[in-house]
Amino acid sequence: AGLPLVLQQFLLPLVFGGPPGLLQLSSWEMQQCFLSDAVDTPDFKPQQNASFLAVRTRSSWNPTSVNDLAAKYGEIFGPHGNNRNAASHLWAKYILDRANELSHSKIVMLFSGFCAVSGSPIDPGTHSRYRTTLPLVGGGKQTGYSYHCCWPCVCDETALIKVDTKTIKDKTGKAKKYYFEVIGDPCVSSPSVCTEEGESGCIPFEAPAVECEGTRLQNAIRSDGGHVIIGMYFVGGSYAKNQFIDYETMVDTYGNSLKDSCEKRAKKGFDSGMGAIFQQVARLNRV
Repeated sequence: AGLPLVLQQFLLPLVFGGPPGLLQLSSWEMQQCFLSDAVDTPDFKPQQNASFLAVRTRSSWNPTSVNDLAAKYGEIFGPHGNNRNAASHLWAKYILDRANELSHSKIVMLFSGFCAVSGSPIDPGTHSRYRTTLPLVGGGKQTGYSYHCCWPCVCDETALIKVDTKTIKDKTGKAKKYYFEVIGDPCVSSPSVCTEEGESGCIPFEAPAVECEGTRLQNAIRSDGGHVIIGMYFVGGSYAKNQFIDYETMVDTYGNSLKDSCEKRAKKGFDSGMGAIFQQVARLNRV
């Protein structure tokens, strides 16, 4: 009886009206997706004049698991106060800048180690793997998988993210075309920084790593269509039905669907997951 293990971890009682035992998961999930302080980050104190490019001076990198990427958190987000809200483009840049040191299998592995919506480091697996069908930038749709820290991030993904391609060469020089999750450049209109929560038409102050230089987002890798890459969209995987959460069909034991819960969350003002932070950024220039 009760919810499957997968749903126990990712369907908040706030929306689903689940049993009291799930209430304890709500604050943990909110903390994982929304970073109000550097509570989930390594201790990192950048030099006063540290910049993203300055901290990239490094020796060869040979990661063996997503933990090796998480260990670079301070290097990537330290210059931004260790804040990664809506800044997954920095994870993507860190990996792709080092593609010539990595095999294709390691590139794929590393991209499974963070949530493209929130920027939270995650442990990829059955509990964090979601199957969706997203629109392609050039038209049509693509079904694939993505990894998220909490189910509300899937709501934002299906509402605001599109999929585009980019060909990457690994350390052997072999080229491979990947599908990536993308958003439009939020800096295209030179927006100011918001001064209050929930403002529109500006960069949320809760996302200090989303920095504009003129009309372009700083430190971002562009897809073939010129859009900002924030994560990988994993296509072609073969998983049993109990190894992923299906956005289209998943329901809990009370008959509540994940899609309906996303609609309820929107009506409540995005009161779970990252709140409206990613929404604010992605809506500045929708693809």
